[in-house]
Amino acid sequence: MAKRVIDASVAIKWLIDGESFCEIARKLLVDSKLKNIELIGPPILLYEVESILQMRLNRSIAPKYVVDEALATFYNAVKSDIPFVRHLPDYI
Repeated sequence: MAKRVIDASVAIKWLIDGESFCEIARKLLVDSKLKNIELIGPPILLYEVESILQMRLNRSIAPKYVVDEALATFYNAVKSDIPFVRHLPDYI
């Protein structure tokens, strides 16, 4: 199985419409399912995504309902689709 490492900047593009390069990031997500590519995020991915969304809420860049929906969507995706690197040496 092929593997790709993602970070919060990619995950945010899956969640928020209008992000630059969001179509490319979403294509990566769809292709990973279709082509059996394992997406791997760093252990702090959840915290990074939460931080970015909270910052957007605090700066009034995104309304609360958008942030809440994005978080719920991301949590559900993480539970079902994205494994997390627990120990980087396991993947070397």
